[in-house]
Amino acid sequence: HVKSVKRIRKAVIVDTFQGPIFVKGYDSLQKVEWVVFLTEKLREKGFKRTLQYVYTKDQMPFIPHEGKYYVATKPIPGRDAQYDTFHDIVLTVSCLAEFHHYAQQIKGGPVYPEASVPIIDKWEDRLTRFQTIIERMKRSKSLGTLEKRIIKFSPYIIQEAQSALDITKRSS
Repeated sequence: HVKSVKRIRKAVIVDTFQGPIFVKGYDSLQKVEWVVFLTEKLREKGFKRTLQYVYTKDQMPFIPHEGKYYVATKPIPGRDAQYDTFHDIVLTVSCLAEFHHYAQQIKGGPVYPEASVPIIDKWEDRLTRFQTIIERMKRSKSLGTLEKRIIKFSPYIIQEAQSALDITKRSS
């Protein structure tokens, strides 16, 4: 039984009588299969500070619905990190390092159809995507501390990226 539904960043938190459940949608079957595979492999290898999927009665980790693929996960114990607190930064970096340690040797991931793209094209594409993300974040009503900081520093980041692109284009 659902008590409430609330949007939180890119997911929805559903408060049920059995506790909270996070629901997130993916546009691609390949992407949802990859994130579930990666998470389950990490858990098998001993990394516990990651998602725990709620499987359907048919033992599926996702539900297809209207062209999207939805997963439900239990909340990870803890709280959101405060990026202006040194202790939280250290814990976050430590967790990220642990994640990368456990993720070593896990093969797979989405395969992108394009062959090798020149580095300048890749960088220009990343800059364009960053600018798009910033514009989307500026329109968002629910921003965390990290998102607010990224927006604050985005003009400097964009200027640095454009400078690096300019220097690279002029170099031999």
